[in-house]
Amino acid sequence: MTQHKSNRLSATFIFLAALGVSVFSVQGVAKESTLTLDAASLESVSLTVPVGPVDIFGIDTDEVKIVFDVKNSLYERFQVEKNVTKGEWVVNAKLQRGARGFFNFDTRPPLRTTIYLPERLAITAQTSGGAIRIQDVVSDAQLSTSGGSVKGNHLGGSLDVRTSGGSIKFERVLGNAVVRTSGGSVKLGEVSGSVDARTSGGSVRVWQVQGEVDVSTSGGSIKLDNLQNRVTASTSGGSIKVNQVTGPISVSTSGGSIEANGVLAEFTARTSGGGIRLQEVLGPVSAETAGGDVRFKAQQALKGNIELKTKGGDVFFEVAEGIGADIEAQSQEGIESDFLIGGLREAKGELSGALFGGGPNVSLISGGSGWNDRGKVFIRQLN
Repeated sequence: MTQHKSNRLSATFIFLAALGVSVFSVQGVAKESTLTLDAASLESVSLTVPVGPVDIFGIDTDEVKIVFDVKNSLYERFQVEKNVTKGEWVVNAKLQRGARGFFNFDTRPPLRTTIYLPERLAITAQTSGGAIRIQDVVSDAQLSTSGGSVKGNHLGGSLDVRTSGGSIKFERVLGNAVVRTSGGSVKLGEVSGSVDARTSGGSVRVWQVQGEVDVSTSGGSIKLDNLQNRVTASTSGGSIKVNQVTGPISVSTSGGSIEANGVLAEFTARTSGGGIRLQEVLGPVSAETAGGDVRFKAQQALKGNIELKTKGGDVFFEVAEGIGADIEAQSQEGIESDFLIGGLREAKGELSGALFGGGPNVSLISGGSGWNDRGKVFIRQLN
């Protein structure tokens, strides 16, 4: 019986070999194909590969060098088309269709590509199935992959990144950054230009950006730190945290909380399903939630009008002694104050009056028209 199975297996291998099908792929063996070109007349490089990761390095050199590391079993089917057009070196790598080995124990990618180019050259790189890494390129970079992450640092020009299946992370970008991913997180830091970031399936973190910031995600949280210009941020499924922003900012979420600290310009916040916590956000402020508490704390004088509103929670307005404001509070469940406002410390329905001589208008509203829209307003003194 054993001899019979052995004969059948041998016959199968002979049959496959007769058809030109590789039965075993060579394990751990690869061949290199290298291209070089003098860069004196070049302004940019455009590379397209069918699969595999791409590494890009800007170095002190006078030529462009592209190294293709191809699996030995696929080398005969590997082709490269190249030409120079209007100062751009266009390189298109291809793998011809063919039978693959049935027993392939080499888990490395079929193709790995590395580019070394002068720092000044712009780069466009596209792969259909691998990660992209880039560093030390001082001109523009346009990067695209259908199946991997994209990472880089120390880029001197504008950045455009697209990936359908991975995360994006970049630090130290001197130009504008536009990034898109359908399935991963986004991290961008130390950007001198503007940031435009979109992800359908991950969190977003942005820090130390001098230009305008516009970010959104359909499935994750957002964290923003040390931003110096106008900011817009939205998420359909996570929380938002903001720290140290000097420009006007608008944030919204359909399913999470909002926290902000140290915002020095106009601040607008909307959430359908979480609480709002604001500290040293001095105004103007408009913050509203349909399903949580709103908490506001300030040790410094208010710089603009404050509007805090919730339909399904309490409102806490906490300020240091001596901070002036004109208060208008509304709650059918009750209003409590540590300070005398209009001669009262408690009320139901409405309470209004000047706090420490008056100042910016402060509107505090808890409750709505629904039977479950209940909450109180608390006006507290910070110690």
